[in-house]
Amino acid sequence: MPRKRQAKGTKRSGRRPKESGYSLPLTRKQARDLVWEALNTTSDEPEPFVKILLMILDNLHDPNLEESIYHMLWSSFNGSLVHSMEFHDYLDRIRQGRNPLADTRCRLIGRSKPK
Repeated sequence: MPRKRQAKGTKRSGRRPKESGYSLPLTRKQARDLVWEALNTTSDEPEPFVKILLMILDNLHDPNLEESIYHMLWSSFNGSLVHSMEFHDYLDRIRQGRNPLADTRCRLIGRSKPK
């Protein structure tokens, strides 16, 4: 089995320097800006999404990471068409593998189940 390549400048311990440019906890505005930038990109320009992943990876052990992720989740939810439902219900539906957007669209047009 071939050995996995180690990324340049990383240590084998898995710890990486905090280089994402964001100090935690993120403010709601920083979280919103990160999320919106990542959502407004294409697959051939993944840098905004990679920026979020790097911020998470670089801060895995930071006690403020959970709050920052929460702000990003809230920003994603609040800017979506499903923002009329309860936030934790939205998250639970996604955890269950459901599609809250399809559920909302069906509710709005009077159907009982998404196609």
